[in-house]
Amino acid sequence: MTTSQYIRTTLKDFSPTSQKINLSNANVGISTRLFKAKDHDGNKFKAYDFSDRIMLEVAANTSLLFAINLPNYIFGATNRQEPNIYINHPKDKNVMFCVDFIRQEIKDINLRSNEAIFVYSNAIQLLLDKARGLIKEIKLLQQIKLIIEHNFPGAIAIIDISKIPEDFKNLLPFIKEWAISDDQERSDKIKRTSKAKLQKLRDTIGPKLNLIDKYLDTFENKPMHYEATLIGNLGELGAELKLNGKSSL
Repeated sequence: MTTSQYIRTTLKDFSPTSQKINLSNANVGISTRLFKAKDHDGNKFKAYDFSDRIMLEVAANTSLLFAINLPNYIFGATNRQEPNIYINHPKDKNVMFCVDFIRQEIKDINLRSNEAIFVYSNAIQLLLDKARGLIKEIKLLQQIKLIIEHNFPGAIAIIDISKIPEDFKNLLPFIKEWAISDDQERSDKIKRTSKAKLQKLRDTIGPKLNLIDKYLDTFENKPMHYEATLIGNLGELGAELKLNGKSSL
């Protein structure tokens, strides 16, 4: 059984959707398939198929950046503190406070030598051996998210217009309403929107798709800043409108 087949079978009760991708991750390697689903409480999560491991991910909003069990090379969490805790700056005491809050969940996950927890400002990832059961782990990941967001919330994101390249300045009026990262939420919004408004979106974003792809490629393995992720979300919207064609419009 391939890793993708294992994910699909293990998560069948969550009715996951999937798509082929080619995602390069400095910590793990290349992922070829992405699964999206909701748990039984309605919480959204993603599962990435890597060659030897599975990455579970939930969206989050926190002020912290750190890794547990393995260093994170994407944002430079390579300073090792107490055993298996990696941070950017050795004096970041909030990380150690946070680890104390989630110590029971970490213990319950019982990370193996090739597994890790990666905490970003906008997501929390659980890297697992491909032989894991996943169901219990998804629940623990959601618990970790709730604890971290409650105790170490991130700042309210404010768009820095200076970080928007000139080629995309005409997209600013659409960013607040349409820079939606979740595929299902975006599709639902498309269905509720008038044909005239969707046509305007298509006419504005469509000609920029190649430029957006080239712009996002400049980040390579480096983390994208907030404004770049918004531009990427609009690119996904434009691609979906283009793919659906007249059926969406």
